[in-house]
Amino acid sequence: MKEKVYFDSVKEKHETFFVEYHPPMNSVPFATLYINYPRAVNTKEVIVQLEIQASKWAKKYPVPVMASAFDEYGDLISIGREKESSHLTVIERYGQYEKHWNLLKDDEFPVEALDTTFLLSVYSDIGYRTQSDVTKDAHKRIKPMRQLKFILLIWAVFIPASIAILEFFSPTWIAVIALAYSLWKAYQQWLLMTGRKKKSEEDIAKIKNEASSLPL
Repeated sequence: MKEKVYFDSVKEKHETFFVEYHPPMNSVPFATLYINYPRAVNTKEVIVQLEIQASKWAKKYPVPVMASAFDEYGDLISIGREKESSHLTVIERYGQYEKHWNLLKDDEFPVEALDTTFLLSVYSDIGYRTQSDVTKDAHKRIKPMRQLKFILLIWAVFIPASIAILEFFSPTWIAVIALAYSLWKAYQQWLLMTGRKKKSEEDIAKIKNEASSLPL
């Protein structure tokens, strides 16, 4: 079984919009192209640019492309009144570039886009990461978080508990009360830090009040 590959995206800025191109993800038989408009635009212009840009990128990289357009709020620009779908798919067949304004089935796409070796040759100028790279990076990110959590647990839970135990050896009854109270506080803190207990509404309100009283 071949290792999964994750390609970087490619961004391109134009006068009235910018484009973001994503090579196919694993098991997806086409690339995706997003045209983002930072201001209002009419649907006819959107249709024209979708056809121009999708064809351009399909020629640059011989892989089927599904293109969509988004407005300044990140919402899909609907062109359902003009076309059957708001998504355009361009596929190259025998030197001709077919434009499909409808959602195609998986078996209507060429199978080449599912082949990792083919994609690596097509996108030789685009950076990528393998599944092993992603896994290693995730472990590197998680390790410091675990270490920090362990340190916080020591300071907030184990040290107070240890002090309380030492105080227990005091011959006075105050030490016994301090022990019980400190152990209870340490246990409550451990519950919060490990996610076994949620902060109460009073605690949240207290935190907000303390934050609002801090000088700006």
